[in-house]
Amino acid sequence: MRIPRFHPLSDMPMFEGQRKLRGHAFYPSDTVLRTLAPRTPRRPAEEAPCIVYHSPMGHMVITEIDPKDLSGYGWTCLSAYPDGAEWGDVGYMGHLEKFRGSIAQVWERDLHSADAHAAAAISRILTRYAPPPTITVRGMGGRFVSEFSAQPDAVIGPFDMDEMVQSLTASRLLAPVDARALVMNADARGSATVRV
Repeated sequence: MRIPRFHPLSDMPMFEGQRKLRGHAFYPSDTVLRTLAPRTPRRPAEEAPCIVYHSPMGHMVITEIDPKDLSGYGWTCLSAYPDGAEWGDVGYMGHLEKFRGSIAQVWERDLHSADAHAAAAISRILTRYAPPPTITVRGMGGRFVSEFSAQPDAVIGPFDMDEMVQSLTASRLLAPVDARALVMNADARGSATVRV
């Protein structure tokens, strides 16, 4: 029989039944667990230490783990609905450790996260859900204007077709073949957009 590991601030056992599948410990080191003990009032996200968990379902940034009952508090973001991300209680951390959806669908601790605080972790995670940058080219009677969505003020034009292709290629936004296809589609339809 294996002796369970205990939370460093209490005698609450921290069982791990899926360590082999996960490939690492679900709970962080004792040093990190001590920093996640609840405080009153709660620290703001810009000051709160955190651990990050991820799965195909989304991300969690945990800023507190109560040693009395191993209940967690933090920020959750579902992959299918990132706009609905919110702060709140996540309940008993052991339920998350035990959760297993389809093959290899488990909550894993992000071992490579080097975020200084919860706000930095949230900012990093939200960039994953940001829409990819796009280039839109609008045709205006043989003249073309391009707009790059990552920098909306970066409008290129008006140019003729060859100048527009050269401009998109020179800016390294698109390869020559892709730039020409985008400009030709804009000429045919009046407007065309492509993801970068």
